[in-house]
Amino acid sequence: LKRDDGSSVDPYDKAGSYPKISQYDHMYLLNEAGKFDGALIDVIDPCFGTSSTVTIGTGTPPPGSTKNYLVAISSPLQRDGAADATKPCGSGSVILKKPGPVLEEDSAAATTTNTVGNTTSSTTSTTKKVPTTQEWIAVLPNSDDQYTFKVTRTGVSPLATKTLKDEAVYNAATGVLQVPKVRVVDRLYSVQLQQAPTAKSTNSAMTFGIVDAKVLNQPFSADPYLSTFNKDNNNVVKLPKVTIDASKQAYSVDLRLLPNNTLEFLSATPLK
Repeated sequence: LKRDDGSSVDPYDKAGSYPKISQYDHMYLLNEAGKFDGALIDVIDPCFGTSSTVTIGTGTPPPGSTKNYLVAISSPLQRDGAADATKPCGSGSVILKKPGPVLEEDSAAATTTNTVGNTTSSTTSTTKKVPTTQEWIAVLPNSDDQYTFKVTRTGVSPLATKTLKDEAVYNAATGVLQVPKVRVVDRLYSVQLQQAPTAKSTNSAMTFGIVDAKVLNQPFSADPYLSTFNKDNNNVVKLPKVTIDASKQAYSVDLRLLPNNTLEFLSATPLK
């Protein structure tokens, strides 16, 4: 319930605050708000599209081992826009709105004058009326509640099939490695690395210099594929997916931050 005047004063709850807020952990709502960005391999939404198949890439476990896969199921939410052939569940926002109660609160005395014919009357009021808007969510009527799953193993790595919004890209021609997002302790950075020249006649490890690093003012999301720097693990920088821009071949890459603020190449595992 929100005041339409934008004020945070609650005339009915002097010790509390306004607007009145209820907490919801509905998965469909959180996904709409971007809280699961990067955490889900793919989504089957009966409200958008007709596909009932996703390719997630599960890899091949070692002999004698098993893997557990998690499937999250959520009821779809009703939307505030009209439905059509391409959007059978409706379009628009999943946050529904309607006029709420009108609040009356104390205010400075105000006099209203009303004239009808030769008669003039005055009314003095010490309250004002504040309209409100109520926001809520509602499960889409007639949603399916029975599902059948079939798993077909492909032997493909999960990261090879998943397009990551924040995956790193390496330009083999320029030696530039662009990392859109990396977590360092409790902050996110966008980092650009430049490969240092290495003589072909030596066996020196490949190194990268830090050309640019910018702090990102973004909240953390449940992204298992986020690039990370771990100072407690020998200063290793783990890049879950680095794509070579020319060949589109992808690798999982480990680097190590050295005392001179350069990064030493440790390993690259093909994602296939």
